[in-house]
Amino acid sequence: MNALRRFAAVVAAAAVAPLIVLGGAAPAAAGSGSCSGRLIDTIKHWETTGRQPAREAARTYLYWDGTNNCAKTEKYLERGTPTMMLTRLCRADAFCQEDKGAFSFYAGPVKLPARNSCISLYVEVESSKGYLWTKDRAPNSGFFHCG
Repeated sequence: MNALRRFAAVVAAAAVAPLIVLGGAAPAAAGSGSCSGRLIDTIKHWETTGRQPAREAARTYLYWDGTNNCAKTEKYLERGTPTMMLTRLCRADAFCQEDKGAFSFYAGPVKLPARNSCISLYVEVESSKGYLWTKDRAPNSGFFHCG
């Protein structure tokens, strides 16, 4: 009987293990969604560590679907390693939406209702050692992509 119980436990563990792995991976994959609508801008974020020549640290893809802006930031340094990333979209009325966390590839998608509004974008990407690769705002001042 003990052998039967051990066999049943092994079978049950084998069936549950993929669910645990997938469940554990969800936070790291939180940025894996996509934006709907039309790509309206691609913004490059350059490394600000003083390294010469500066490397492209990340790139944000900005979309518009007629009602919402959506942003997704892809990092280029330490890809596959979870590092702190932040992608924030704000309207001119100071209403903001953001995605912040330790991500391996992407932060976002961040969706912001922005019909008849202008927006700004703010992005931060850190290294695994905790220093900022990039801290960027688009546009540099004010707002853009008024929809």
